[in-house]
Amino acid sequence: MGSVITLRIGNLEVDWGKNGLSTDHGPLFKLEDETMVEYDYINEFGEHLKETKEASSRPLRGMVGRLALLGYTLSAANREYSELLRRNGLSPDDPSISFERFLDAVKTMDVSNPSFTYESEYDFGELGRQMTNG
Repeated sequence: MGSVITLRIGNLEVDWGKNGLSTDHGPLFKLEDETMVEYDYINEFGEHLKETKEASSRPLRGMVGRLALLGYTLSAANREYSELLRRNGLSPDDPSISFERFLDAVKTMDVSNPSFTYESEYDFGELGRQMTNG
């Protein structure tokens, strides 16, 4: 099965990687953020399982200052979003997929129960459209 690493906010999986092919989100956390976390997943046989393992975890409100120190600001996110749009042949000036519209959708999302589902990887823009149209 391999080793899976995820970065989640509530039940919303923000990033993931498997078998060492993942982003190192370690700098976001402090040593005291190590705790036991419940994992909820589907195994290769389609069975729904819950398991408790050690992980880094802390409330998002406690990470805002650390995120800013590491350069994760709204300005940086807007630049990255615009660059991703351009690389995928989309215009940052398109109001249907603007950063402001995407940000509004993210701000109102209930991360304890995301309303969208996915079964395979989205192309860039598809998930954003589903979120902003949802």
